[in-house]
Amino acid sequence: MTKFVILTLFLISTSLGAYYLVPIYQSNEELKRELDRTELYLLEQQEEIAKKRKLIDDLNRNPAAIDKVAREKFGLCRERERVYKFTDEDKLREQLEK
Repeated sequence: MTKFVILTLFLISTSLGAYYLVPIYQSNEELKRELDRTELYLLEQQEEIAKKRKLIDDLNRNPAAIDKVAREKFGLCRERERVYKFTDEDKLREQLEK
C-alpha cells in the first residue's frame, strides 16, 4: 500500500509540475524567439546608421559625393549639361514601335 501511495503522490506531483512548467517553458521559448528577432532588427538598424553616418561624412568632406547626390536624388546638373529623364511610358512606346 505504501508503494502505491508513494507512486500516486509522485505521479500527481509530476503531473502538477508539468501542468505549471510547460506553459512557462513555451512562454520562455517565445520570448527567446522575440529576443532573436529584436537583436536582428537592432543589427540591421545599426548597419543603416553606419551607412548614413558614412554618407554624412562623405558629404562633409568630399565634393564628388555632393555632386553625386545632387545629380541622382535631385536631378540637378552643371552648366551646359542637360538632364534626360526616361520613364516607363517611353520604354513602352519604344517597344510598341518595334
